[in-house]
Amino acid sequence: MKQAFAFSLVELLVVVFILAVLSTIAYPSYQQFVVKTRRAEAQSELTKAQVTQSSYHILNPSYLLDAESLGLPLNHDFYRFSVVSVSTHIYLMKAEAKSATSQSNDEISCQTLYIDQDNNKTRDGVLDNSECWQD
Repeated sequence: MKQAFAFSLVELLVVVFILAVLSTIAYPSYQQFVVKTRRAEAQSELTKAQVTQSSYHILNPSYLLDAESLGLPLNHDFYRFSVVSVSTHIYLMKAEAKSATSQSNDEISCQTLYIDQDNNKTRDGVLDNSECWQD
């Protein structure tokens, strides 16, 4: 006669406990990964706008003034993009994390990303935050 093979309740509880512990450890890492990925997306948008600014400046004596002309997203889910300042020889663009989104859980120094014509990456237009940028 064949014997039936089955798991005991204790064995199943041990497996469930191990899965719960692993999930507790993995979830915060996953959340941080998602935040960094979205930040990299914002950086990519600013970099594309920077290329557009450079291309425009080659043919014109100034830079573009508004985010829409640069192709920056107007209704991004996690960031607000804008052109902070523009003159004949300089510009400053910004991506700011929206406060009611998961990006507001990002490091304080990485919630606002600025970039200028010289590729300076700052947190407020002055203070360096190149550690927030993924090269």
